Amino acid sequence: MHTIMKGLKKDHHNLAKVLKIMELQLERIAEGDDAALGLMYDSSHYIQSYPDIIHHPKEDKVFEVFKHRSKDEADALKKLTQQHMDMPNTTDKFKEMLDTAINGLEFISREDLVKKIKDYIELEWEHMDLEESVIFPLINETLEDKDWKLLEELIDADSDPLFSDSVEESFQNLYQSIKDQAA
Repeated sequence: MHTIMKGLKKDHHNLAKVLKIMELQLERIAEGDDAALGLMYDSSHYIQSYPDIIHHPKEDKVFEVFKHRSKDEADALKKLTQQHMDMPNTTDKFKEMLDTAINGLEFISREDLVKKIKDYIELEWEHMDLEESVIFPLINETLEDKDWKLLEELIDADSDPLFSDSVEESFQNLYQSIKDQAA
């Protein structure tokens, strides 16, 4: 497996940790614990800061090269590419909803809040699963050394603000929660 694919899979592994934290917070929120909204907001901020604006564009470049090599799973690839275009807006709206709930700016029933959070988490899981189970294996089988060399020129190495040697300050609470869950 090429280094670029290893990096994308590592990003997915890290995002899965964040989604698990979100699922735990969802349970707390469903039980009436509004304090869990803060960590939910931090999680969405991370998704907006890294997967939506750094990770997905990397995948899009890989997908584009793959499309020139294979017509396999063209519909799945089209769906993923569209989701990559839509997800920043989806995450932004999700964050706004959380901010509204945290600051009491607008009434949202707990039932609606829980449903919207659950739907968002499910969207993230489904998206990642389609990539991991269908598209990534095809990419690994199809792309050649010359394709990977081209992609190395196109894709910048960026550090993850949560899962790197230096965790950004805005993600300290989320980082600690992930660390505590792993313990």
